[in-house]
Amino acid sequence: MSSTVKKISPVVQELSITIPSDEIKKSAEQMFDNMRKRAKVKGFRQGKMPLAIARKMFAPSVYAELTSDLTYRFFLEALNEHELSPVGEPRFTDIAGLIKEGEDYSFTATVETAPRLETINTDGIVLQKKKIVADPNVVSDELMRMQSSLATTKDLDAPRAVQLGDQVNMELRRRQEDGEWAENALPQEMVLEEMQSPKELLTNLPGMNVGDEKEIVFGEDRDNPMTFLVKVMDVKQRILPELDDDFAKDLGEFETLDELKADIEKKYIANAEKREKDVLKQKLLEALREKNVMELPPTILQKQTEAMRGQYDQIIQQVADAKKEAKGEDSEKTDEGEAEIDNSSKKAATEIVHTHFLIEEIARIGELKVTPEDVEAKYQEMADATGLPLARLKAEYANRKYASELETHILEDKVFDFIAPKVTIEEVDAITDENAAAADDEAESAEKKIAAKKKATKKATTKKISTNKIAAATKTPAVEDNDK
Repeated sequence: MSSTVKKISPVVQELSITIPSDEIKKSAEQMFDNMRKRAKVKGFRQGKMPLAIARKMFAPSVYAELTSDLTYRFFLEALNEHELSPVGEPRFTDIAGLIKEGEDYSFTATVETAPRLETINTDGIVLQKKKIVADPNVVSDELMRMQSSLATTKDLDAPRAVQLGDQVNMELRRRQEDGEWAENALPQEMVLEEMQSPKELLTNLPGMNVGDEKEIVFGEDRDNPMTFLVKVMDVKQRILPELDDDFAKDLGEFETLDELKADIEKKYIANAEKREKDVLKQKLLEALREKNVMELPPTILQKQTEAMRGQYDQIIQQVADAKKEAKGEDSEKTDEGEAEIDNSSKKAATEIVHTHFLIEEIARIGELKVTPEDVEAKYQEMADATGLPLARLKAEYANRKYASELETHILEDKVFDFIAPKVTIEEVDAITDENAAAADDEAESAEKKIAAKKKATKKATTKKISTNKIAAATKTPAVEDNDK
């Protein structure tokens, strides 16, 4: 075999391959011999058919199969010879029909390869990390939630009006388009607490007695408010357990209330630090993309763009259906809107594909790998954070797709830990509403920073889901993204 490689671009290579005639002859003879031995032809005992007759009878099918087999086999040998690792499927060109004995056979294969970086540029990257401090309201709010979950109810000692904290049994009838109330009532039981009830009920139910009815508008500040006739059917008093050491012991893990409070604060800080690390990780990836420009494989990029466009179209259709249902109106698409969606799809796809290959290059340069021990540690971390049994988590991640996503998350964390010491990370105080309101200039600055952080958080969510998908695209010719 002879082969040469031509570099079309940093990520596109063209292989010219020639299969020598003697290899074709050898493979053809072996295939004809196998066919002769296996074939059952009238007039000949099995395995006794003359080779010449076998050649005459099976030539079309043998040369067709031989063309396919030898083309791919020698293509793989050429890849190995030139140390190429393609992403996606090859594109074969200049294939001159079927292989013929006595003649060399040549063809061309175009492959896309992963972009490569000599070094990772981190010069001048400065990131800000929000300082994590315990919010005093977190402990009290969590204790209140725990209290509520362990509350009991009892009948009222004497009839009285509804109060905040009560458990209220209601019937709701929606106002229909003709202005009449729905014939069938919707039963509803609700605890009048901020964490469990809509604001409309918290505002309107207190003061009502059993048997009272009131019109209540839900979602008055939204495009499609709904009006219900609410009737109080029953009221029960809720008894909250005392917040003391016995309360803590009832939860099974603590001896004192102070231990419980300390645990709540510890978990809050751990979760807040994880969220901040996720945001910081996305900021770092964004900065690394700017510093490390890569030419991206065009087919992979195109497939990811199509996948993103499909997601956008699905969201747009859902919004249009919701508007139509609410107002009876059809939404209209414009050429300007189509162009904007196309641009957004390409931009999002470019960030996703760039991030994927950037992470792979950092892992290659840093010799970072995901080991079975890493996966086991991640399972344990998830079990500790969620309280779910370790065996159940492993069973849920047995699907190869989810296991691959988990490994991707682990690799991302390894990449972050590898790069973080090479950049400047400044710790800044968290911005609160009180700080933002201190002065007009400070308020304007704070709002900009908060908006930027919200944008970064949103990007972190969408990119994380999509980056996992592109990993599959580098090994198959299509990218599918059916999430979430």
